[in-house]
Amino acid sequence: ARAGGSSGHGRPEWDLLEAGGAELDSPGVGGQDTTTNSTSLAVLGMSSLSAALSGLGAAWMLGGIFRGQQARLVGGLGVLVGVGLVYLGLRLRSTLLQYAVIPATLLLGAALVAPAAGAGTSSLPTLVKDAATSSQILQPPIDFAPGWRFIIVLIAAVFSASAASFAVTLRRPRLAVAIPLPLIAAGALLQPSSSAISTSAISVGFVMMALATSFAADGS
Repeated sequence: ARAGGSSGHGRPEWDLLEAGGAELDSPGVGGQDTTTNSTSLAVLGMSSLSAALSGLGAAWMLGGIFRGQQARLVGGLGVLVGVGLVYLGLRLRSTLLQYAVIPATLLLGAALVAPAAGAGTSSLPTLVKDAATSSQILQPPIDFAPGWRFIIVLIAAVFSASAASFAVTLRRPRLAVAIPLPLIAAGALLQPSSSAISTSAISVGFVMMALATSFAADGS
């Protein structure tokens, strides 16, 4: 039995998360399996929380490129959807939920753009293309055009979901912090000078919290 013993990796709490958390819900035997399962659930939860915090840091930084706070809200929504589906997929042993991140986010992005979308030049593909190819991105802050809703929610969800998934399946909690960092770096280069310091400080704060949580996950 795995409970009470050690695997070749010497980390039974990570072994229980292998293969999508296949043994997270196994019954306790003499109280030992229950304790180990509680630890593995804690690792899963903290790794997911670390990915969410790092993803929120990225969403905050990217949102600083746009006028208003709507971009940050949309990015945060993407983070919650991405990390949430990965967490539930691992917790419930459902690969379907993990693979549903992109389809679910595409539907969410389409729903966010729908109020502004129509036929012809205001169709969803056109709005997304116009946002992605706009030269205004080099002159922040810019308007949060409808097409950006689709782009930001998708990027935030994919990066955050990848961070949570790789951190758990590869048993490397620090990946939960590292994977969203390129988004933070890219966003930092495009920040308007008037808000660059405050935006960067809050984003770094999220990353620091994510890093602390990842250390806690690794030490569980």
